[in-house]
Amino acid sequence: MNAPIIHIVTDEKKPRLEYVLDFIFNQVLQTPFRLHLSQSAEIPSENVIYYGKESPSQKIWIKAHPLLFDKSNDFVKFKTVNYQLFTYPFAVDKGGILPFDPFAIAFYFLSQYEEQTNKITLDEHQRFCVADSQIAPYIHYPMVDTICKVLKLRLMGLGVLFAKQENRYSFLPTFDIDIAYAHQAKSLKRHFLGTARLGAKFKYKEFSERVCVWVGLKGDPYDVFDELLEVFDQHQVKALFFALMAKSGKYNNNNSIFSPLYHNLLKKLNQKQNVFLHSSFNTMDEPTLLIEEKKVLEKILNTEIKANRQHFLRFSLPEYWKMLIENNISNDHSQGFHDTWGYRCGTSFSHKAYDVKNDKVLPLMVHPFTFMDTALIKMCKDDVVKVHEIMIDIILDAKKDGIPCTGVWHNYAMPKGSLYLENFMDVLKYACL
Repeated sequence: MNAPIIHIVTDEKKPRLEYVLDFIFNQVLQTPFRLHLSQSAEIPSENVIYYGKESPSQKIWIKAHPLLFDKSNDFVKFKTVNYQLFTYPFAVDKGGILPFDPFAIAFYFLSQYEEQTNKITLDEHQRFCVADSQIAPYIHYPMVDTICKVLKLRLMGLGVLFAKQENRYSFLPTFDIDIAYAHQAKSLKRHFLGTARLGAKFKYKEFSERVCVWVGLKGDPYDVFDELLEVFDQHQVKALFFALMAKSGKYNNNNSIFSPLYHNLLKKLNQKQNVFLHSSFNTMDEPTLLIEEKKVLEKILNTEIKANRQHFLRFSLPEYWKMLIENNISNDHSQGFHDTWGYRCGTSFSHKAYDVKNDKVLPLMVHPFTFMDTALIKMCKDDVVKVHEIMIDIILDAKKDGIPCTGVWHNYAMPKGSLYLENFMDVLKYACL
């Protein structure tokens, strides 16, 4: 039996609508669709949905919000409506099969529409402040994934047929290597100044640790990479590492990019896992830095770098995406929050980037993450038990909903012998069950 095809009828074919339908039906619901103009003479009689502003002759009508038929990137103040014990954005007047526009919701979140307007609040590092945004009440829900399920159930109740949907749960651990080593792989000047600073502040424990690492009596506390590679092999997990390749500065407190020790570490990680670029804090102000940093990493690994995560998650859209594309980077892993956990794009599925102002799909894939260790540590005031509980709850929900889950960790935040290293090992074990 051939897989069912869903036929969607509309008065106008718009790039925004096609973008959203491709994600919802092809990627999430795993059912192919065909888009027809309402004046077409070749509209089938079964599995047909009409999407538009006015009531059609067809029985199944999804009433449209103006967002997908607009061409601007003006700020949109949406209305909300209660439906099945939840408050949904993009409410529409009565008449359609749902009191909200699921396609408008999907586009707003997937495109990160609000971030592409000029009416957002920025923090001291010029980053998007989600707490002051319209999406703030929804960030702890995968809104796009949720409306896909709601839409499917509603349509199935009206007789629309769907293909069988597979469970899409997967777990991807990723690491930002902001500081590979606490005491090694630094210039002599930084070694000397750092040691002198510890002595001047009477931090004898840290001073002693540094000396012991130098003379080989003790391992560097941040060097947990062998333990990570071992546990990844044990659970047959593929992980991603994002390496900071900037020269040391105020917000780039990394090891020397000229250190053979650092180079050998990246080569070792790339042999078993995947190492990509962690573009530095200043790249948004000086795009040429991205070119330099990418070249350094490509020379070390002897391979072309196609993926990036921005340091500090400091970027503006769509300028950041365009900068990546101009430098032949086709995968962005920066879309998550630096100060909380949640679904910045309304989904945990990878999807194409969209330029709202120019109304077009960009040749770049966005790979969202759901939580970051340092954000949770700060949120939970360094309570390792609470951090563990939140991570496990997020993974449990992803398993239940059959959606991917990606987390971000930092090796410096889980040093040797720490409870946070134990926490990671336990979370990984649970995620892989």
